[in-house]
Amino acid sequence: MAGKYAFLPFLLNMDNRTTFIKSTEELHLTTLYSYCRNLFEGHKLPSHDHDHHLRVWHYTREMITLLPQELREFSINDIEQLMLAVFFHDTGLTVTLSEDHGSESAGILKRFLDHNQSAFPADSATAISAVEQHDKKEIPDPGDNDPVPGIPIIVSLCDDLDAYGPAGILRYAEIYLLRGISFAGLPERVLKNLKLRFRRFAHQKWIPVDLVAKHEKRYNYTREFYETMQQQNAVQQKEIIRCYMDYHGTTEGSLRGFALKLVTGKNEVFRNFGNALLADLGSEHHCSP
Repeated sequence: MAGKYAFLPFLLNMDNRTTFIKSTEELHLTTLYSYCRNLFEGHKLPSHDHDHHLRVWHYTREMITLLPQELREFSINDIEQLMLAVFFHDTGLTVTLSEDHGSESAGILKRFLDHNQSAFPADSATAISAVEQHDKKEIPDPGDNDPVPGIPIIVSLCDDLDAYGPAGILRYAEIYLLRGISFAGLPERVLKNLKLRFRRFAHQKWIPVDLVAKHEKRYNYTREFYETMQQQNAVQQKEIIRCYMDYHGTTEGSLRGFALKLVTGKNEVFRNFGNALLADLGSEHHCSP
């Protein structure tokens, strides 16, 4: 009989994890999303704004939901620390576009916590550390003797997941061009960083194989786009990027707004990209909580 019901502790734990995520979202998601949105108001960074942070939260929620109980248990405090780190990791870009924006993001999080101690009374050193480290790809990979994923690596990897797919194509173009990378040098720079990110993601032995396979398709979409863009006759890919940067420079729009602009045009390649971008964003990713 014991063997028959051996699966029950696993199911109960997974139910608790789902309950913890739901209760934490009910408590904090609207507050954190709105705070992040207000921070990015007046800053033209559609691919890194509050909706990027919301998408990263959805990737985080998906990942921790799928992790087996015997690998890692998540407390309510763990979920809260993850949510805090996710919704502040790129807020430093409102201060500096540097790759070292993590320290600015951590400072913004600390100030937020100082003014919201009643809502977040727990020690948030873990979240602050994850924010500071999120864009440092030398975060140690879990070794064979330490396979349990910590909060910093989860946040960093889930941030990387938004670098794949059509949204990732625009995210790379926007931030690199704003940092002064030349248009001609964009594909080479993107491909180098993109391959580094995915190799790091796929190397994590604790990530379920189905999740790796899902995001490998999105990674390949981005990789093939920029590999094609390297070719001299890659007019369409280059025009999509130019069109996006024009849109970025003249509007306060979003990635979804750009996608809707493309799908109404006459160019089939543009329409296909727009539809792919809409599918990649997903209905829940672009809606406020």
